Amino acid sequence: MQLVREQRGLSKIRLAKTSGLDRRSLARWEAGQQTPDLRTIGRLADALGCHPTALIEWAEDDQ
Repeated sequence: MQLVREQRGLSKIRLAKTSGLDRRSLARWEAGQQTPDLRTIGRLADALGCHPTALIEWAEDDQ
């Protein structure tokens, strides 16, 4: 997720605002400390302009 976010030129704060999610949660997901649920992955994908499967594969790789 961090790679996609950075490729889009978004900070965690900007992604949090765009997606309506908490930036601390984004940091935990990027650090692999937690995994977002499917609904959240959909919101992140919308905000990042990518297909949700790209983020689902990322989430599965972190586990």
